Amino acid sequence: MGKNVANSVLVRKYFIITGLIIVSAVTAICCYIASATSPVDKTTEEQPIIVKIEKPDDITNILLLGMDTRNYQIKSRSDSMILVSYNRTKNEARMVSFMRDSWVKIPGHKYNRLNTATAFEGPDLLIQTLDENFGVTVDHYIQIKFDDFREIIDTLDGVDIEMSKSEIWYVNDKLHTEDEDYENDIEQESGLVHLNGKQALWHCRNRTIGHADYQRTDRQRQVLTALLSQAYEKLDAKKAISLVLFCLDHVNTDMDFDALSEIAKVVFEHGLPSIEDARVPFDDTYRGANINGASVLEIDIEGNAKLVQEFLSSGWTHVEEREIVQSTRETGDNQI
Repeated sequence: MGKNVANSVLVRKYFIITGLIIVSAVTAICCYIASATSPVDKTTEEQPIIVKIEKPDDITNILLLGMDTRNYQIKSRSDSMILVSYNRTKNEARMVSFMRDSWVKIPGHKYNRLNTATAFEGPDLLIQTLDENFGVTVDHYIQIKFDDFREIIDTLDGVDIEMSKSEIWYVNDKLHTEDEDYENDIEQESGLVHLNGKQALWHCRNRTIGHADYQRTDRQRQVLTALLSQAYEKLDAKKAISLVLFCLDHVNTDMDFDALSEIAKVVFEHGLPSIEDARVPFDDTYRGANINGASVLEIDIEGNAKLVQEFLSSGWTHVEEREIVQSTRETGDNQI
């Protein structure tokens, strides 16, 4: 009997970890806020503009994308982009948010907002864009529509988040004015708040309180970290299996169950990983700009490529030599 109990516990944790890998995509979600995009013309010249550090084999990079679309067959802009880099040797994770209005070179196109890459050609083009602009290698991607966000959070019985008085006011106001919902008000004034799906969605969408979109990306990583911790502790076997099946039916990913399970096994052996986070562009490496009528972030591409690679590789046990990549930019009307 003892052996059967041990096996049961192993199976339970196995499914829990597998579910968490998918659940992490949830907090990449946020509301799409329509904004004008400058005209984009095709160009035949493509030139990488970064210096790259080669990624070791024990690092797995997964790109989490929150999408404004009702159907994964319809290409749309990525409203939220978070890279999760997992170090299997050290059991460490690093999360990097890429701000959607960053003005970058889109391979096969001229300069545009970073989040337009998925609208042009889907996740593969965004992955190529991150590689050529920032030297970031992406192994896999997971997309999720934000209208699935609430259900997944509710499946996990909510999430506990530290919130300020103004953040709580924002969520309650949006529930009233946008959802016409007066049944889900947060009653607390501030502190640790237990959020349901509706409330958590509006918290992740909040770019009004604090430092606009910069702080919104902080909130998304905050929710992601809390979800990983709380779900690992709370899920039972039945709910874990149900969550995995639900998530597999509600995301678009190039990972199959076996690939997710392989990561889950490694995490299970070591427990939950330690997590550090960052944002691109980094502080003091960008400025607001208006290009062809579009409000964008003009960023120091080379500087951010260096900083993000240093952040991701600082925990690596072995760092390969840098590969120098040509950094000449193409000319054009919309060049920065």
